[in-house]
Amino acid sequence: MLLVEVYVRIRTEIAVVIPFDQAPESIQTDIPLSYALIVGDVPAYYYDSSGNPVGSDAARAPAITLPSKPEGGSFPSAETPTPKSAEAGTSGH
Repeated sequence: MLLVEVYVRIRTEIAVVIPFDQAPESIQTDIPLSYALIVGDVPAYYYDSSGNPVGSDAARAPAITLPSKPEGGSFPSAETPTPKSAEAGTSGH
């Protein structure tokens, strides 16, 4: 059996304001989104970031195909947000 848990981690910084003082505080919490219990044998292989099977039964792993990279040469990163003007297709005016 395999238990899969999916969480979202939320971090924020707040400031508690009291007369003549301000105390910044960092808060973090994990919120569960989903749980799944997979019944059966756990495979003895997995795939690395290049799509190559790894593990004790890697030779028996089924072939997979990774998506190709877009014309720009890299996938968009969640850490580099797209400017609002580029999303809307306008110049921002």
